[in-house]
Amino acid sequence: MENRQGTTKILESLEDGEIDVEEALQQISEQNLSLMDDLEEPPEVFSPPQKGRAWWVVPTSIGFGLCVVGLGLASLGGWWWLLAVPLLFSGIVLMLVGILSIWTPWVHLRVDTGQESWPRRITISMPLPLGVVSWCMRVFGHFAPGGSGMMGMNLPDVGRMLDMMRGSISSENPLIVEVHDDESGEHVSVYIG
Repeated sequence: MENRQGTTKILESLEDGEIDVEEALQQISEQNLSLMDDLEEPPEVFSPPQKGRAWWVVPTSIGFGLCVVGLGLASLGGWWWLLAVPLLFSGIVLMLVGILSIWTPWVHLRVDTGQESWPRRITISMPLPLGVVSWCMRVFGHFAPGGSGMMGMNLPDVGRMLDMMRGSISSENPLIVEVHDDESGEHVSVYIG
């Protein structure tokens, strides 16, 4: 409000002929610079940890190990197949989960509780399989009881909404939500990308 009043006074002085155009521009620019100095610095933007992106190696390696053990047991023949088939199946599933998590967006959640005692900061990072979830909702959503799911929404429509969300979110174009509670000092940051 003070900025408008100051600018109005400068323009009135210019109109009355008390100052010339150059002096008016100089006074307005000085006024704007003093207002810029009074502004607070912008808050720190949440940047996700990059080391969590290599998480896909863990399930892929475990799955590969289970497949090797399963193939070893299967090569023995006979009743060893009873142990080999579950190991092979779970190994293949784990390898698929690991490999598919390379291309899926990740959700990084950081909660600063504002307390001095434990837990002060809670951090969770994990892949968000939007493609798998949207496919399941589109294919199997009509089997839901009552034909509707979350809050009365049609599950196949939720699947299509997740497909659109998956197409618009990437590591270059993330979805960032930050919530601050001034009273309790809590700060929640959600980063999807």
